[in-house]
Amino acid sequence: MAYGECDVRLFKRFVDPNACRTFFCYGREKLLGVVEILERDAFAGVLAVVDNDSSEIFGERIASNNVIITDENDIELVIFRSDVLERVLAEYCNAGNLAAFEHAKNEPIRDTFVRIAGALGALRCLSKLNAWHLKFEDMTLQFEQRRDIEISVDQQIEHLRGRTHGTTMPLLAQVRQDVSDFRAKFPDTRRYVSGHDICGLISKSIHDVFGRAHVAIVRSAEAIEEVFRAAFSDENFRATTIFVQINAWEARNSPFRILRQ
Repeated sequence: MAYGECDVRLFKRFVDPNACRTFFCYGREKLLGVVEILERDAFAGVLAVVDNDSSEIFGERIASNNVIITDENDIELVIFRSDVLERVLAEYCNAGNLAAFEHAKNEPIRDTFVRIAGALGALRCLSKLNAWHLKFEDMTLQFEQRRDIEISVDQQIEHLRGRTHGTTMPLLAQVRQDVSDFRAKFPDTRRYVSGHDICGLISKSIHDVFGRAHVAIVRSAEAIEEVFRAAFSDENFRATTIFVQINAWEARNSPFRILRQ
């Protein structure tokens, strides 16, 4: 089981349909609740895959041997860390413009995406930790310049405030300091960055910064996520700790089987 419909479509490519049925559960908490019920009833042969979702930062622990947690913060980041990123950029980007962009930023493009998305990830975590209840779904990324992908943190904060009725988020100066303090406390951005936010930055890059002329791909994070999933190969999947953990689960739970041989 996985908790997102898109995740299930991805995993179905690697699952043996004659040995295993795949379901999605409309959310992380619902999925974990289903596993708890099935384990309590001694139901054999169930395995769930959930995103990490910054669980260490929130002090969340999942002790079940029937739950696999993604090695990155979410499935999109698992794909992002593979060579899929290079293949997508090679297909949709102007190589010369991309090289010039990396030179100007003085860092590899993968590091740039993670660094910039880190501010958004920090806001997501702070909202949960402080019960600000910010509405991130379908938010519009606020960029400093049209031909760049740096996020205007101040504008992003006020954008989120404006679309979240009744939020208890404090005033701008305090939130700005909270973001800075959070990022200093958790220097490993990979622990809290969102793959969806990174895909939004990639979409912006392709359409406005270093993409080829007349790129035939819809402008949205969701469009990039679809391309990512389509490009994620069996070889890519076998290089993940998810694959290793599923194999280990199969070894512990014979004769149940999940993966294609």
